Amino acid sequence: MEEPQEVFYLTSIDQARTIADPLRLRLIDYLIREPLTVTQLGERVGESPAKVHYHVRELERIGVVRLVETRESERGGILEKYYRATAKNIQLSPDLLRTSPPSEAEAMLSEWFQMLMREAMHAVARAVANPDAHEPLDLQNEYIWATNEEFKQTMERINEAVAPLRAPRSGAAVHEWSISIIAHRSRPSGEEIASLHRPPQPVAVPPLSASPSMPPEPPLPSSPTVTASSRRFTHMWVVGAVDISRQDLERAIAKGKPYAIVVLGTCRFNNDITPALIEKSIASFRHKGSLIASPEVRAALKQKGGEG
Repeated sequence: MEEPQEVFYLTSIDQARTIADPLRLRLIDYLIREPLTVTQLGERVGESPAKVHYHVRELERIGVVRLVETRESERGGILEKYYRATAKNIQLSPDLLRTSPPSEAEAMLSEWFQMLMREAMHAVARAVANPDAHEPLDLQNEYIWATNEEFKQTMERINEAVAPLRAPRSGAAVHEWSISIIAHRSRPSGEEIASLHRPPQPVAVPPLSASPSMPPEPPLPSSPTVTASSRRFTHMWVVGAVDISRQDLERAIAKGKPYAIVVLGTCRFNNDITPALIEKSIASFRHKGSLIASPEVRAALKQKGGEG
């Protein structure tokens, strides 16, 4: 049986948009390792053979997956079709974005970022809804200063670190994890900015339920103190770090719209904040990560929903 080639380059926007789906990326990952039938794939990813068959056909259509063998089943003479990834690595052609119409390239990149955002938000929702699970979740952003070569070497070291963990394995404590890395220059130079034809368009992120291959997560649990329409509250979602000042809380009181807060990461309440101010300005508080606050404020926040 012919082994996959080393690299398959995606040379069209249609190809890139077709694989911008978490389930399809998982299917490709399994088919890089070995030939499998749609039934075997379904068992590995926890989906029905009919659903997997549809996605495999789409991947076959763009050339990323191919039929490599048909054999007769030992159970009743049924023909089993074995599929395999075309290559060990699937990459965008270096010239694809440069040679594609800007609108098509932007639409493709938007779909990729939407996919990553949906996956991340589902993980956040699970962490907030199940704080006792203590499931590790790391969302961070770093700024580094390096030459082009140092940057490339850093990315190579990251790939080397995760390489031993890429092979699927089973076990009570073993889970499948998703790592998404977006690495790029943080600021173009003034000359580069002047040479751009137009500024980048904002990426619109659809609701969580918009993902075609993933069911929506259950809604986040509500604090017992939140009983009215959400229009009466100021919602604060933070992934990363946030400092909450006395002025922030006083503004919420003045507007008559207390905060409904969800923070994943570091949350700091300034020292001049009192439990009485928390009571008046915060309707609900959900948090997973590091909480920096006085013991009295911690106790007041716990009454609003607490920390994970």
